[in-house]
Amino acid sequence: IVRGHKLQLNREVAAQAVRQAESLYAAQEQRVLTDVRLGYYDVLVAQRRIQTTERLVEIAEKALEITESLLAAREGRQVDVDRARIELQRTRLMHTNAGNDYQAAWSRLAAVLGVRCYDPVPLEDTLESIATDIDPCSTLEEIFQRSPELAAAFAQVDQARWAIDRAHAEPIPNINVQMVGQSDNGTNSTNANLQVTMPIPWHDRNQGGISAAQAELFAAENAIGRMQLHLQRRFASAYQRYANAKNQVHQFKRPQGILENTQSALALVQSGFEAGEIAYLDLITAQRTYSQANLEYIEALGELWSAVAEIEGLLLKDSLAAAP
Repeated sequence: IVRGHKLQLNREVAAQAVRQAESLYAAQEQRVLTDVRLGYYDVLVAQRRIQTTERLVEIAEKALEITESLLAAREGRQVDVDRARIELQRTRLMHTNAGNDYQAAWSRLAAVLGVRCYDPVPLEDTLESIATDIDPCSTLEEIFQRSPELAAAFAQVDQARWAIDRAHAEPIPNINVQMVGQSDNGTNSTNANLQVTMPIPWHDRNQGGISAAQAELFAAENAIGRMQLHLQRRFASAYQRYANAKNQVHQFKRPQGILENTQSALALVQSGFEAGEIAYLDLITAQRTYSQANLEYIEALGELWSAVAEIEGLLLKDSLAAAP
């Protein structure tokens, strides 16, 4: 006969262990979802990079064509033709590398999806859609409320509390009942024996077990604070990336912003070069400025959506890494 509600306490301790395992499962599930979103935006960035480098190749081809026509008309120089040819080779190399990046992005996404081989297909480009405005204070509080990592830590605290109750119940002795019936054919008699035993914990109060359980509770309670600080630090890094990328995207995209100004400057320099009023070095400078601005804008868009996906995913990612 088990006394002291030991069996019930055992079930409570096991139930909290199940609850903790369920929270860790939910965390891993969220890591997979976040990684899929990150992989999706990674593919979109690579896809946009291919389109941009195609445009840069067209600009370089046109510049080479103009320099060759000017040289044929004896208004240009051979060195400008050589420079234009080098610039075209550079942009074609960028375009080839962009294609390789696109293939690699699809491979990474396929790995997260659990697909060994996956043929790349065009995706709907949603990079230009407006990102969610994120308030740092309310968002961090929401992460604290919804984080499965914190839920697992709280479950561990509850498990430790039930374990203390179980440790206190351990000294309560169980009762063993034994009954024996005996028939003696020699004497034609029947005997019965009832034995009830119960150990008396005279010196054993399970002090060591109780102290160990209390220490585990102390460690579990401190783990909650550590996890909250860890989440706060991870959120600070993700929000910094979000704020910086959002500011970059705005500065690039706004009216009279970087993209519009570089496009206008390139058009003016191209016209001046065709008219023989601007040197080819100025054209190269304008082309490279335009190229760099567009590629930086794409990277800023990717960084913005990456930070948003990480924050909305409760700061959980890297699902294919070793389990914590």
